Amino acid sequence: MNYGAELQAYALARFLNNQNEINAEIINYSNAAVYNSNRPKKFKESGSIKQKVKRLFAWRAAKERWDRFREFEKDFVPLSIDEYNLDNIDRIKDKYDRYIIGSDQVW
Repeated sequence: MNYGAELQAYALARFLNNQNEINAEIINYSNAAVYNSNRPKKFKESGSIKQKVKRLFAWRAAKERWDRFREFEKDFVPLSIDEYNLDNIDRIKDKYDRYIIGSDQVW
């Protein structure tokens, strides 16, 4: 979960959608590695006993944060209906009139 990126995407889409005749949406790009590193881990996914005990006490809070983040995204962030990944991202090349890329990691 990247709160900063999510809020930046939300704010930019909201700004653009408030402009005349602009219908902005966020391309719903799914990266399995990022998803798996952020989602709350289940108890059985823990390695050592120390990790299992830590996860046992922290899991509920992590799950609540995850659920609230996903709820915000569902309610406020205009994601594309189609979900894209590395295998099918080339399908968007003619779908949109303009693209805006925003990240501190875009070179």
